[in-house]
Amino acid sequence: MFYYLSQLPEWLAANGHAGWADWLSGLRVFQYITFRAAGAAVTAILLSLWLGPHVINWLRGLRVRQEYEDRAREMGGITADGITKVGVPTMGGLLIVGALDITALLWAQWNPLVTLTLLAVLSLCLLGFYDDYSNISAQDSRGVPGKVKLGVQFLLAGLIGLYLWQMPVNSRLFMACDPAQHPSAEKYLFSKNDGRVNVSATFHDGRMRYRLAMADRRVEEGETFRADGSEASRVRDGNGKLVFYNQNGLKEAEQVYREGNLVTHRQWVDQNLVSSIIVPFYKRPLLVGVGLLGLLLAMLAIVGSSNAVNLTDGLDGLAIGSMLIVATVFLVFTYIASHAELASYLNVPHVNGAGELTVVCAALIGAGLGFMWFNCHPAQVFMGDTGSLALGGALGIIAVLIHQPIILLIAGGIFVMEALSVMLQSGWYKYTRLRTGEGQRIFLMAPIHHHFQKKGWHENQVVVRFYILGIMFAVLALATLKLR
Repeated sequence: MFYYLSQLPEWLAANGHAGWADWLSGLRVFQYITFRAAGAAVTAILLSLWLGPHVINWLRGLRVRQEYEDRAREMGGITADGITKVGVPTMGGLLIVGALDITALLWAQWNPLVTLTLLAVLSLCLLGFYDDYSNISAQDSRGVPGKVKLGVQFLLAGLIGLYLWQMPVNSRLFMACDPAQHPSAEKYLFSKNDGRVNVSATFHDGRMRYRLAMADRRVEEGETFRADGSEASRVRDGNGKLVFYNQNGLKEAEQVYREGNLVTHRQWVDQNLVSSIIVPFYKRPLLVGVGLLGLLLAMLAIVGSSNAVNLTDGLDGLAIGSMLIVATVFLVFTYIASHAELASYLNVPHVNGAGELTVVCAALIGAGLGFMWFNCHPAQVFMGDTGSLALGGALGIIAVLIHQPIILLIAGGIFVMEALSVMLQSGWYKYTRLRTGEGQRIFLMAPIHHHFQKKGWHENQVVVRFYILGIMFAVLALATLKLR
């Protein structure tokens, strides 16, 4: 909503109110993603801190709390800390999702990416709410059967994947390619000109865009210019680089010449968000036109992330703190994805409108920090499946929308550890029971954070050490920006 205030001065000026337009020119600051992201983070944290006590008291009044001991603590005999989880209100995810949605409504410019993200978060929040409600009604931690939850999650993820597969919004990768195979690059094939000695073009306002001196179909001398008239690049004696900008100041193409011959041509190439698979450490798409495989990858990113955060939510502050670390990584990635110059320099996909996901990530961080105030040890409220399914799904959806689902595996290393520990434990137990008649375990207990509790680590030790590991994974994910 605040974004549209930035349009008010232009509207006033266009309707003959220049004085008012000058007086309100400060509203243009709402155009900037960085300003709105900062505002969203501050708004979300203040909103969470203000609403937190009211929400907790409301949940207590409704008796929305678990009157049973956590299954992991009960079955694993984890009582060394002397603190019980009985009676603590759950469904605290309502606070996080509520603060996130309100803040996004205020600070984000609505586009299909924002709408899709928040609708998916709300859907997963409702699924988690139903699961938590089932737990509380039965006063048992089993809740909704796992197959039912997985079915709903895969259905939602499949619909999102199909929509992205068919929607007109794609990512663009600034990559080396053969200009002869791309119609949009035909105008830059100067070697195919009709023998003219000089080649030039201008912007709409008449300013020079580029001018080249040719000889024998080779570029001997050349200059390119930005829309403001400043020189962008040049070729001298047949050697150098030419960078071509469009009327809006965005880079369109880049060429490297050696001895007058074109050596490398790079330009923006559209990539479908689903059917093109992009991986870190590699400048080009790994696979192109693999719709079904890409759909499966997108679904696994969303469903896997949602459930991995849910599995991590077993210690006070662990899931929310780990989520904040990953959300910070995607705050950076979404901003880079929205900035054409940064995306082309770092060889990462550029997605129009991804800057508004930066605002959503900032709101998510603010809402998470506010919730963490009440969720740190000893917790006053649990997020429950209401929060964990929604937050994990949000990370997965954002990763898919900026064409970086593999980055989620790196940045969310803690969540991967937790999910793998459960799968390995369950799989090995079933395998050994079939082979020997008696099931064996790899870990003392799964998810893996309970393994370390069984080894004698205090809850706070586990949480803080997992935070340290999470920061290491985050740094590795950010390092992929330069390692391509």
